Amino acid sequence: MKVLLVDDDRFVIEALKRGIDWNALGISDVFTAFDIINARMILKSEHIDLLLSDIDMPHGSGLELLSGMRDEGIDIPAIFLTNYADFSYAQKALELKSFHYFLKPIDFAQLTEIIKKALAESAAGYTDTRNALAEMWRSYIMERNRSYEEFVKETLRLYPKLSGLKGYACILLNIYPYTIDENNELKKNHSDEPECGKILFDLLCSVYGAAFADLNVFIPTDSEACRYFTLLPLCKEYDNAANERITRDTREIIGIINKRLGYSCSFYILSPASLKDVPDSFIKLTEFNTGYPGNTDRVFMISPSTDVPYRTPPVYDKELAIHALETGELERFKQLSMDYLYTAASRNSVTGAVITDFHIEFNQIIYSYLLDKGIMASKLFQNETFHFLNKNLQLSSYYMELYIKYTVNMLHRYLDESGSDENVSVMLLKYVDDHFCEDISREDLSDMFFFDPDYITRIFKKETGMSYKNYVIDKRLTLACKLLTETGDPVHEISLRVGYDNYSYFTRLFKKTYGVTPAEFRSDSE
Repeated sequence: MKVLLVDDDRFVIEALKRGIDWNALGISDVFTAFDIINARMILKSEHIDLLLSDIDMPHGSGLELLSGMRDEGIDIPAIFLTNYADFSYAQKALELKSFHYFLKPIDFAQLTEIIKKALAESAAGYTDTRNALAEMWRSYIMERNRSYEEFVKETLRLYPKLSGLKGYACILLNIYPYTIDENNELKKNHSDEPECGKILFDLLCSVYGAAFADLNVFIPTDSEACRYFTLLPLCKEYDNAANERITRDTREIIGIINKRLGYSCSFYILSPASLKDVPDSFIKLTEFNTGYPGNTDRVFMISPSTDVPYRTPPVYDKELAIHALETGELERFKQLSMDYLYTAASRNSVTGAVITDFHIEFNQIIYSYLLDKGIMASKLFQNETFHFLNKNLQLSSYYMELYIKYTVNMLHRYLDESGSDENVSVMLLKYVDDHFCEDISREDLSDMFFFDPDYITRIFKKETGMSYKNYVIDKRLTLACKLLTETGDPVHEISLRVGYDNYSYFTRLFKKTYGVTPAEFRSDSE
């Protein structure tokens, strides 16, 4: 925080600088002025958090200084220092919402306590104002439930500097904090989105400067995908120099995000835009981002008239990819797919349509390969990671790269676990042998093993000569015969134990298979 000391007496200024422990109060910078002319110059160039001022000074009083500040919307706390206990001064100071009226000579301990209270009240009021301003920007840009005229009128009360701005650079920021972890699940490197947003905003403030921080527009448009919309105010007319400066500053931000947070990112910047055009500029940026996801860690500078560029994309060698997959070269298949994306990026031809077409071709190869093995891809790929990547593919080629890694990892894992077709059959039969007394349908097995139900039937026919249904019946009735001869348990309990809660049905099925009822079978065995 910053404080401004204003007094025509240099000894008072020096006493204030030395007599107060400003660092302990959280004050990093102490500015001084000996009249209100210099004070006003400092207020224009610096964001001051607290004013301590004499009242009687050459070239205008401290009351005049505060009056002008209030007219300009500068609502920081002000503490007046004076030699005179004049009621009219005190009354005017109160009208201007000064925090305190303090008589000299200065008691530094008492003044320190007053400053602490003033800063605490200022911080609360500052936060309330910034929150209100941020909500107004959101409603105007995102929800569009305020007209331009209403928005300007309401915002000027909280942010008078709005009227002096020459336009805005509208910025859509994409952060890519996701990776695929060792469990092949999507891992977000920073789980606390609000805290991540604050870190990013502070970082942008440090590079874009005080005007950006004061405007306080940093709106999360998609928390899951980590997208933010922000505005950089233009204090001068927009020209090539401004364009170059914004591009340079943004590249610096990308480097900091890469190094400090370990994230990839991309910036889409539309300049210049008038305040009235900001909501439409947000839509334009969103469409451009979706249409031209490009590659990561880039700055895309566009204008209101810019259309999504089209460049001929490379050709995805499907035959080569299919051959790699069919011969079990999964890593080669992955590399061929990644190389396609890298080549498209190097040609600046990664559009939303290109990613969509590539996604379809990639899936067709995967799904056909799995179908030949009787594996239902729609069930193999059904977790949250799959759904997130599918949903956000068009936002960035970064997500398509993660999708390729995720898919190939799933294939590796499944094929390693299942092994050969013979191992698959053994695994399936063993599971049924261990659980045949439970109510498990073909569809349940399909969900567990990702096989097509008809493929499950073919496995049972091949391995047992029976359908799945008849195999389960045979296992249950064989166990029933064993229990009938080796135990004295009631027949209805045996029916339940082998998986039939309908005793009549169990009896009919048993007699149809063995020619006698369960009770008769027990009698004949004795």
